[in-house]
Amino acid sequence: MLILSFPYLMNCSRPFNFVVSGIFLFSLSVLGQVDTSKQTTINWGTHFGPAGVKQLGAPYVNPSGTAQVLQSLDAAGTNKASLVSDTIGSTRIGDLIELGFFDLDTDNSDTTFTPNTTDDLFKGIWTPLTSLTTIGQQNTGSAVTAGYFGFETVFSDHDTYLSDFDNTARTNTTSSGTNYVITDDQPTNLRYMIEELNAVSNANIGMRFYDVNVGSATGLDSDGKTSGSTRYNTIMNTGWDWAGKGGILNMSLYDSSNPTALDTGLAFEFDNSTYNSTAYIGTGGTNSVGTDDYVATITYHDGNDNLDLTNSSGIGDAIFSGLDGTGTFNGGNDGNQITLNSGTGNTVPSGDLGFNFSGDLFTNSSTSTDLTILKTGAGVQTLSGNINTADSDSTESGYLNVAEGSLSLNPASGKTQAVEFITGAATNGALILDNTGRSDQAIELGFANTAEKKTFSGAVTLSGSNTENIINVGGGAGTVATADAHQEFSGVVSGAEILKKTGKGKLTLTGSNTNSAGVVISKFTDDNSQARDGGILVAGHANALGSGTTTIEHGKLAVAGGISVTNTIQGQATNGTDQKSVVGGGVGNSVGTITNNGAILNIGDGNGEIDLVSPGVALASSMTNGTNDNQVIVGNHNDSGVDTLANSIGTLKINNVGLKGGGVFDWEITNFAGNNSAGADWDVLQFDDLTFDGSGNFDINIFSVASNGSGGATSNFAPSNKLGTSGYKFLDGSGSGTITWGGLTMGGSAPSASGTLDSGYFRLNQDVFSYYNGNFGNWDVYYDHSGKDFYLQYTVVPEPSTYVMISGLLLVPGLNFIRKMRKNSKSVN
Repeated sequence: MLILSFPYLMNCSRPFNFVVSGIFLFSLSVLGQVDTSKQTTINWGTHFGPAGVKQLGAPYVNPSGTAQVLQSLDAAGTNKASLVSDTIGSTRIGDLIELGFFDLDTDNSDTTFTPNTTDDLFKGIWTPLTSLTTIGQQNTGSAVTAGYFGFETVFSDHDTYLSDFDNTARTNTTSSGTNYVITDDQPTNLRYMIEELNAVSNANIGMRFYDVNVGSATGLDSDGKTSGSTRYNTIMNTGWDWAGKGGILNMSLYDSSNPTALDTGLAFEFDNSTYNSTAYIGTGGTNSVGTDDYVATITYHDGNDNLDLTNSSGIGDAIFSGLDGTGTFNGGNDGNQITLNSGTGNTVPSGDLGFNFSGDLFTNSSTSTDLTILKTGAGVQTLSGNINTADSDSTESGYLNVAEGSLSLNPASGKTQAVEFITGAATNGALILDNTGRSDQAIELGFANTAEKKTFSGAVTLSGSNTENIINVGGGAGTVATADAHQEFSGVVSGAEILKKTGKGKLTLTGSNTNSAGVVISKFTDDNSQARDGGILVAGHANALGSGTTTIEHGKLAVAGGISVTNTIQGQATNGTDQKSVVGGGVGNSVGTITNNGAILNIGDGNGEIDLVSPGVALASSMTNGTNDNQVIVGNHNDSGVDTLANSIGTLKINNVGLKGGGVFDWEITNFAGNNSAGADWDVLQFDDLTFDGSGNFDINIFSVASNGSGGATSNFAPSNKLGTSGYKFLDGSGSGTITWGGLTMGGSAPSASGTLDSGYFRLNQDVFSYYNGNFGNWDVYYDHSGKDFYLQYTVVPEPSTYVMISGLLLVPGLNFIRKMRKNSKSVN
């Protein structure tokens, strides 16, 4: 006897068996019956129903007491309201809530899905499993309260043999209310999503809720989700895993073991309470996102729309998460902020999980916006389009704040990126400068209306394969960029690309840096063919310059007081009249030291040599200014943006220095009175070993510095003789080192005793000092043989030639009072 059982033969729940006598037994389920072992059921809602452990499903019951609701903010970002409830009837007009997962396959247009199974709950791209589920769905003719929802959604995977239930989603099919049942909610490629979810273990499932129309009392309309006009947030939980075939998953905002308590495992894509003091939203000015996490605060962007972020005609302050795609974001000059959030696990673009916005952040191609950019979240956000942000008034804005995670600046070919300045700590991340998009990648820091120093304390990563990454400080991004612009990077700079400093402002590096390709200080020509000077690079740590050679083409390398750098230092490979290399450092008596890796550092005009030495962190350089051979001191602001004398005067040590023909010492003095201090009141260059050569005189420019550090008259100037060792020690030998005279001798032999040196060694330019102090005394150099020190001495009675020169200046109106000194054509300014 054979028993035959035919499953799915008819619509019944048990197999139908019949007997074939004496042969064999079949067991066939009745045809057409859904097999629950091939279904995944998810009960999901805001709160538990009356059964306690059962999630909201059918029938729906509103909570008898207060329960957490999902909410929205008005357009101004001021007032909260519950998300819009659907109404009785077949038209879906409530605010949208989706069931979905994060997909690690970044091509969401294909049929391949890789559900996220990691503890990084917001890793990947959000992929909805439902698209027609709304807040306040009705049940048996009764409307659900605003801000609440409850669904029972069944996903079937019947392997194609039951077409009506093969890879489908059906919601609330057990309800008797026809308007509550959703059988047509089939997102594109749903079948492939279900199959991939069933193929893995522990796939994370979550809920995304939307304020579909910000500032409106309506939910879904004919346009659905709209860029800029829709906000959302996403809720995940490590306990919400896809249940697989035959499984049931209960998802609620409340704890399954304590139905009256919110689940402590809930996580939000944008945690409002975490960023309450830093993130802003809406057109109301500076409205924070508040401390309520159950509010839709992330602005929806469809991937290509332009957005108006002004207050008068746009959406104001805005928050974006996982911003990808293109478009133009215009913030005008309202001082608004754009917050860019990226969740943990979203890595750099090479890992195919970073988000890349290739659009533009500016008013238009020729006009900057004062949008501040705030980066949050531990993941990576890339900006590869144009950025042109600058502060428009005295209220600081237009800057880049990398607070968390990583922000990658990778401008595409033809794109430029400029911000006011950079701040933040980049907790668990870095500021990534990537030259993959264009070989001369640069970030311009304009300091349009910012005077004080700004510090970025996070890590900086030099990335790409095109040789160099450029930081252009005071490079012209704003309207009044000055040489006193000052950016500090106090975190570690790493990477195998060259770090190039350009722009006439100052960049201070105080981290123990590991970048390995060297540093360059150079002029920079922007995309408008405007030259940006090299300015000042301050080494504030022994490893500030990383490893490799530091090359100064145009600008100054200044070593901070108390710091010694061992890197090889060199000037431009081919000396030219449009370039000028300067070394300096030290603050007062705190010495900045250059060892040059043990080799001699020549100050001269030969290829690879340094043009000029200028102790102190600031930069003194003569330039033509009207009828005066004037002095300009730049990089002189302190951390509060106020001029300080301490940055102008200093003590620099070059262990092994060569003073060659064509080289220049810009020497500054601020206090002419007696009993004053070398290094604090005038510049000092210390050395162990000193070498002259026979190539010509070494030039010294004598500059008078006012008490505020600007060019001007010295303090306490009362003309008096400062002779011998009562003069001003400007070259300080160790006493144990050597001096090589190199063919420059007095009377045919090197000096063997103390005395005034003849003009064969130094050529002094004292015109600027005389001009500012109204005195026409004479300067020369005194050599102290025992200490191997050199002093600048001053004699009140001038040389006859000086009288002739001054008389000519007084008698000839309009004569350009310019000292034609060497290196004047290589002015940094």
